[in-house]
Amino acid sequence: MARSGCPWEKRKWRNGIIRPSRVGFIVIGIMGLVFVGIGTAAVMSAENALKLPLNKENIALLFPVIGVCMLIASVVMACRLWKYRGTMFRMETMPGIIGGKLRGVLVVPDVLGGDGQIDISLVNEERKRTGSGKNSHTFVHILFQHDMSVNAGDYSRSGVAIAGLGQIEIPVEFVLPYDTKDQTDNCRKNRTSYSYRWLLKAKADVPGLDMNFEFDVPVFRTEQSSDAVTTDTMETEAAQEKLHVLKADRSRLEEIEIVNQSGYEHYFSKGRGPGFLIFGMIVLAIGFGLLGHGISNAINNSDGSSGSGIGKIIAVDSVVRPAIIGLGVLFVGGICFLGGLFIMGRRDVYVAGGVVNYHKKLAMLNFNKQIGRDFIIDVTVKKCGRTGNKKFYAVRVDHTDLSQVSAIERFVWSKLPSNRELRVPLEVVRGIGDKAEALWLADRLKEQLGI
Repeated sequence: MARSGCPWEKRKWRNGIIRPSRVGFIVIGIMGLVFVGIGTAAVMSAENALKLPLNKENIALLFPVIGVCMLIASVVMACRLWKYRGTMFRMETMPGIIGGKLRGVLVVPDVLGGDGQIDISLVNEERKRTGSGKNSHTFVHILFQHDMSVNAGDYSRSGVAIAGLGQIEIPVEFVLPYDTKDQTDNCRKNRTSYSYRWLLKAKADVPGLDMNFEFDVPVFRTEQSSDAVTTDTMETEAAQEKLHVLKADRSRLEEIEIVNQSGYEHYFSKGRGPGFLIFGMIVLAIGFGLLGHGISNAINNSDGSSGSGIGKIIAVDSVVRPAIIGLGVLFVGGICFLGGLFIMGRRDVYVAGGVVNYHKKLAMLNFNKQIGRDFIIDVTVKKCGRTGNKKFYAVRVDHTDLSQVSAIERFVWSKLPSNRELRVPLEVVRGIGDKAEALWLADRLKEQLGI
């Protein structure tokens, strides 16, 4: 459905020429002058302003320092704008269409040299603001990001770019998935406000001041929007394109290591880092501390000195509350610790005689499983996690062999309703950031199993 009012007809977008924002350095410069002025006046009027150490009377000494830093930042931003004056993004599709495309031309000064590389990104950004006033917090979440790199020299030599006036014109085109947001989706729910915008970012390493600009581009949902293109379909298409490259040249694999041992191809992969495990250990330590605090209070109150009704209530509150909270924190910490332990470790999987052999080594612990071909249903790729805008995938062998699971898992699977298919997942690889590599391994295992 078309949006009413055509929000892309705002003054800053009306002619389709979008320039980097100049508001930033002006605002920072004005704030710097204000800080310097207020701080200088406060320092001159305070009797103890120049005495150390800092206290509530001479804390104003920091204001001029902060103001000078802001003025320096403002000058640097102004110099960057002057060095790259003429930089702009010229829209060819007005607006960029969610569920369609964004096309345009990035115009930059010809100061990058023959081999200058420009990194270009299109980002759909969500800003979530909670609370208000001093208690407000802003969180930024990337809903969609597409990156590309171009060589400025290639464009100037090919004739596609026009460098006669000291500028290079670089045509760019992005496909925009339907399940993204635009400014008309801005809303407020309870005490949380959500705002959305699309940014085109251009960066390049240049001697002196690097090129680093953002363009606030008009991207909206219109009558031409199609729901056929989503972030998942785009990721799958990109992974399928790279999959053909990996099949032709397996040396391009970065996250999966292939080792030939005893006539079989072993596929090794590293687990996730120890961050989750360390977090679990910290939470466990806090839980033990709270539990110990409750036990200590119980011992101190065991002499019966708190005999009155109020004393008993205080004693119970000082003993039971820390103990209950400590047990809850221990439970959460234990889950985080076991989860971190599970996703770590080096994994090895290979097929021998129609049997999938899985081995995981973590310090002194070894986990081994063998799934015969008669028990295997399929080998699939599933999303197993996400960090910011980065997604991670797992290669999973779905099977029906309950002898390869723990007693608890066997009990749970035995209670499955009779109308549901038994499908036990075994993640032979986990935490692969490149979906194409996960698809390559799944296809390779299928090929060796004859699926």
